[in-house]
Amino acid sequence: MSTDSRPSPAFPLISSKLSQRHYDESVATAAKSLVECSYAILNIGPELARCLDKMQGEMATTQASERTQFSFVSRTDGFMPSGMTFARDAEKVDLCETFNFWHCYKASHSRFDFSRSPLYTTAERAEAIFFEIARELIRVVSRKLEYAHPIDFRNDSFVQLNVYPDMLKHRRRAHLQELHEDGHLVTFIKPNAPGLLVRVEGRDHLVNLERDELLVISGSLLTELSDGIVQPLYHSVLDLNLPAPRASLIYNVNALYEQMPSVLGRSIAMKSLANQHHIEFGQEPYHSD
Repeated sequence: MSTDSRPSPAFPLISSKLSQRHYDESVATAAKSLVECSYAILNIGPELARCLDKMQGEMATTQASERTQFSFVSRTDGFMPSGMTFARDAEKVDLCETFNFWHCYKASHSRFDFSRSPLYTTAERAEAIFFEIARELIRVVSRKLEYAHPIDFRNDSFVQLNVYPDMLKHRRRAHLQELHEDGHLVTFIKPNAPGLLVRVEGRDHLVNLERDELLVISGSLLTELSDGIVQPLYHSVLDLNLPAPRASLIYNVNALYEQMPSVLGRSIAMKSLANQHHIEFGQEPYHSD
């Protein structure tokens, strides 16, 4: 258990409960906010929070042998070794344990007993929920940007569970993840505790989400797609020395076309750009095995 007693700095809040901004469950409202502000809060009901609770509990009891067997580092799939990912600074690795689930690899997963475990089946359920939310949001964002090209993303996107245990913390580091942008189209983030900071107009804001809410943020692939209309949102995770390990359930949305048009018709080598970002985080290229 960390004994660091440094005070928590004060940050302005981003919250659906603040009167100066209006949030609701409308995807149209979220799409407008995403395009204009690079982030949005969505009310999505309690199911993803229940998935996160279940997955964090199961992660804590998963044996090392199971983690080793169900680890496919070359494709960023399954259990990832701690200390191998970083926010473009290899000296400051992410201080978390990570489990990734890809819908497109379900057939190869089925050969392993772990694919019938509660952690796996809950991740499968979470992916289905995330996918439906993302499909509708991307449809509305495309319409708002007047973008007609199809965006097929399910097989290029993945669920990510990050758990931040005390044993991985560094006393001299204020952040569990350093400032970065994700290098995806969009990222959906469902944390179970505070700590997520987003940089808005040059200032860090602490995100405060209700149990039935998630945050969606834009990445640099959407910036490319929109010809700069939507800017990437930089963010980090602050170590608030919480009494229980913080966890976050994430859906990383990519569309890895070899070539696809931008909003203005410019040709984008989207897969190449996505791989460039992915490698900068210490990962292998997408779908590389």
